[in-house]
Amino acid sequence: MDNDSTPVEARKEKSNVVPIKLPADWGVPDTRAPRPLDEATKTLADKLAAAEKALAEAEAKKWKPDPNDLTAEQIVEALNKEYAFVIYGGKARVAVRKHDDIELIATEDFIKAQSKHSLKTGANKSISYGHLWLSHPDRRSYDRAKFRPELSQIETDALAIYNLFAGFAYDCSGIKSEDEAKALCSIFLEHMHAHICSGDTRNFLWLFGWFADMFQNPGNKPGVAVLLKSVAQGVGKGIIANTMGKLLAKCYVELNKSSDLTGAFTAHLERAILVHLDEASKLKPEHNDTLQSMITALKFLVHPKGMTPFMAACYLRFLDTTNKDDAVHIVKGDRRWAVFKVPTHPETNKKEYFARLVAQLEHNDGAGYKGLLYLLMHFDFKRWNVDVRKIPQTVGLTEQKLESLPPVIKWIKEAAQCGYVQTDEDASQIDGRKKLEADGLIIESSDAYKAFRLWCKINSCQPINNVHMGKGLAEVLKESLRKRRGLYMLPSAAEILKRVATYAQTTVEVLIGYDNGYQGEDDFFKPSTEPQTVTSEQPQAQPDESEQPADESTLEDEQPDEDDTDEPAPTLDPSLPVGLKRLFRGGAPIVLR
Repeated sequence: MDNDSTPVEARKEKSNVVPIKLPADWGVPDTRAPRPLDEATKTLADKLAAAEKALAEAEAKKWKPDPNDLTAEQIVEALNKEYAFVIYGGKARVAVRKHDDIELIATEDFIKAQSKHSLKTGANKSISYGHLWLSHPDRRSYDRAKFRPELSQIETDALAIYNLFAGFAYDCSGIKSEDEAKALCSIFLEHMHAHICSGDTRNFLWLFGWFADMFQNPGNKPGVAVLLKSVAQGVGKGIIANTMGKLLAKCYVELNKSSDLTGAFTAHLERAILVHLDEASKLKPEHNDTLQSMITALKFLVHPKGMTPFMAACYLRFLDTTNKDDAVHIVKGDRRWAVFKVPTHPETNKKEYFARLVAQLEHNDGAGYKGLLYLLMHFDFKRWNVDVRKIPQTVGLTEQKLESLPPVIKWIKEAAQCGYVQTDEDASQIDGRKKLEADGLIIESSDAYKAFRLWCKINSCQPINNVHMGKGLAEVLKESLRKRRGLYMLPSAAEILKRVATYAQTTVEVLIGYDNGYQGEDDFFKPSTEPQTVTSEQPQAQPDESEQPADESTLEDEQPDEDDTDEPAPTLDPSLPVGLKRLFRGGAPIVLR
């Protein structure tokens, strides 16, 4: 008896017996051969399928579309007015214009959004608008989507580019004249002129032209950034940026953190023309280098989340508003920053003042914004002689340059302005002051280094050693500094200021704050109907004979004023600027407070 308890099926699987096909002449039927019943079943199934197909075709012939329904062509034509199929960052996207912005949505989201609308294609068949539009040959399609504000729609269509520039926020075509535009935004213009630019029309025209260049030439950036700095808050720096942001709509970006500028994802900067850095520009050295390069860069890396980074044209212009002295590090020879020092004014500290300014701009559905946009779009650079690539030499720029200078140069500059080198911490001690005479000052190197360390202590900066201090003095004073064993022979205060101004690439008047800017009439605020002043290109009228100078032999010697008779003769170089001569009459310095 077989004691194997393994089931029969399992034993069969374990066995190695190979089934043998019996010969056909043995009369044993092959179970694998098709039986007559199977053939009949198959034939019946085919007949049923054919009958169902014929019935469906008959029903399809009977079905007719509702004449009130839209056709596929009409649906595609309607969707083409709002949507466009584009390739962005290597992925398929659907571009849709919404008010003053353009959104790029995934094709899956587009299909879901259009799923509630469908077109019947048969008795029991239909296709959604989304699927219909995406698969239709007449859909509006572009090879790529790019931000190109300098190109018109005709130019982008010819290049098969979908322009991500949605335009400006206002339409100024209703403004008829320059005078009308000025009247609509007069408070804003006065604020920029009187407060932001301290009443200096020359600086006002440059700053207004810098903003105008964004609207007239967005694709040709000047490579110059603007810094508005002030000691106090609430002087109206931010309202300048916010007003321009109102005009630029989605092309304006405000950043409050340095990581928003230098972070990994930069898609928010791709469609920006003006970037407002609100107290965000105190960057680390490596981040500051990124900012400096982006000011002049023509392309930069755009990295949208979830997409492959790609290179795009860089239209970024930077406006920095800050209350910090060391907001931007400007090195010698840097031409990328125009700095405006905004003073404190009693009027700007009142909320009513800014409320009136904004109310005028927003009145009558933004008529003030429209007037301002008109002035920006029609600003004549040749008429006002403005070159936005040449930064104005302002007091704010000089202070920013001096703030970035080595400590030894800032020390010797302040000593020249005061007229003495202070070696004692107690400023009231006469012996602790070494006066800079008209012919200079001979001082021991140890006393000079002591004075330098004292200045560093007062100004909370790290002093360098004695050797590096001497090299720094030699770098700025050059041959005017003479050395002997243990002695420094410093030049006069006037000569020191001349050398520092040359080193800082500015003028002495601006260096010491004497330059009051443009002293001419404010022609920009005059009605445009008034005749323009004669330019250098126009022929000048010849003076009458009565105005011709008399013969030198008939001229009497000019007599000096009584106030000047007892004054010692000036010992300064006659080539010095007039402002410097007034400060150093007879070689005696005047302390600037």
